[in-house]
Amino acid sequence: MKKGLTFLFMCIMGSLLFASGNQEAEEKQAGEPVELSIAVMGNYLGNEMGALKAEFEVENPDLTIEAIHNVAANDWSDYFVKIRTLIAGGDSPDVMYVAIEGAQYLAAKNMAIPLDEYIANDPTFRDDYKDLHPKLQSAFELNGHVYGTVFGWNNVVTHFNLDMLEEVGLDVPSSDWDETEFLKYAKALTREVDGQKVFGFSIPDFYFVTSAWLYNYGASFLNEDMTASALDTPEALAAFQMLYDLVYKYKYAPQPTADTANPIAMFTNGQVAMVLLGRWPLPSWKEADMNFDIQYLPNFGAQKVIFGSGAWVVSSQSKHPEEAYKLAKFLSSEYAQKSALKLDAIPTRISVMDEMLPQYAPENTMLYRESADIASPVQAPEAYPEIAQIFSRYFSLLMADEIAVEDCVLGMHNEINNVLKK
Repeated sequence: MKKGLTFLFMCIMGSLLFASGNQEAEEKQAGEPVELSIAVMGNYLGNEMGALKAEFEVENPDLTIEAIHNVAANDWSDYFVKIRTLIAGGDSPDVMYVAIEGAQYLAAKNMAIPLDEYIANDPTFRDDYKDLHPKLQSAFELNGHVYGTVFGWNNVVTHFNLDMLEEVGLDVPSSDWDETEFLKYAKALTREVDGQKVFGFSIPDFYFVTSAWLYNYGASFLNEDMTASALDTPEALAAFQMLYDLVYKYKYAPQPTADTANPIAMFTNGQVAMVLLGRWPLPSWKEADMNFDIQYLPNFGAQKVIFGSGAWVVSSQSKHPEEAYKLAKFLSSEYAQKSALKLDAIPTRISVMDEMLPQYAPENTMLYRESADIASPVQAPEAYPEIAQIFSRYFSLLMADEIAVEDCVLGMHNEINNVLKK
């Protein structure tokens, strides 16, 4: 009897193993490569993705990029919510492009997998990994695990319209310029030109750029370990007071409205002379043939550079995680960065930064490269989407002059703490 049961059990297991192997064989029949999909925000890399797809499939003839999800989103917090909806609906991409703002969120929600297992079995990874700038890569190394390989990054610097500077007899300031010099520039550049008001400065009104503004006051939204709000400081209050005063006291900046809230459009149209942005507006500057240069933010009590990097991560719902790892690695490769990051984002590979940044304007372009060594990451804990929304809501009220600066900062402080306590 025991022999019969043993034989029956072996037959069943053999059938199951055969079926499993048969299924895998069917998925990888000769001439039928494994199909992978990618998710990006909006039309990111739209013009370059075709070339990247073609090269990847040449290097990996057993794999193909079958679909690209262009996720329409207002910002990164909106993007992450929509990615989560895709996954919940059973339409998960295999590989996702994720900004630093979503690294902890995706890891905590188990939406992305650690890549350690695949890295350990990849003999080429170690040498390849050395070229990724360690500070920029660190944002995707959480709790001892690597969740992604970085592709592009951005910081926040001051962009100057050089024609406007020349008109008022100013040069690009030195890297150590301070509040007094900043106000001097903002005042001189605010004037009437051909009957139209031209402003010296554009107010930063989204979380990443406002975080950079806070850093240069020696302030921040959150404490160092991102477990509580850090807005209850004189430095944070001073930072928001200055933003309010630039609009309502000095009148050096326009009130952010539907018509004035786009700093790229205002800078391009000659409506504002100084804006705080990273490298992402360079395609717009190039198209408009802008005469511009960049410098660090003013020292309002501290001088720091912020960074936000983006990486390719593998979805926890991918049916082909090993193959997805190969795709994620390719998309951060030297070839991919050289092909896709001529403008817009800054390459994360040290060799590619050194080679490519000098090829493009502005004159002070290597500021992007040197700032990588001293930059601090944007604060983006698991609750980032909610924190960004809190900031946006209160800052809109402040810029509409519907709330006092003290009430704005205190309100953000209390609500952020409530979110982080959950």
